[in-house]
Amino acid sequence: MMSKRLPSMLANRVPPQDLDAEQAVLGSCMLSSEALSLAMESMEAAMFYSPAHQEVFRQMVVLFSASEPVDTITVMGALKDAKKLDYVGGPAYLAQLTSVVPTTSGMSGYCRMLREKYVLRRLIGHCAEVIERCY
Repeated sequence: MMSKRLPSMLANRVPPQDLDAEQAVLGSCMLSSEALSLAMESMEAAMFYSPAHQEVFRQMVVLFSASEPVDTITVMGALKDAKKLDYVGGPAYLAQLTSVVPTTSGMSGYCRMLREKYVLRRLIGHCAEVIERCY
């Protein structure tokens, strides 16, 4: 009985995530190059739960790595060039990201929150694999 109940419990649950913190990280990165540097040192795109947020972060890293400024306009342009602007929510959503940031000084905390959720998602995934192998 346990083998049938546990996988369905996992399948029907939303994995640990914090979309508000994800938005705060992305918004902070567009407002402050120091915030972006901190995020790039401690995070990778896969740590975002939202695939759209992963893509926004990837484009920020590409811009930064090319010594380009990273702000709403340049990120929007990079996403448009990559034909991903609509995928991430469009211009209005990108503009909204900077308005939801209470302060960029909270960046290290926002990154820590995302890393913790990412570790939990990976742990759940590994545990699910182990459970499957046991049956």
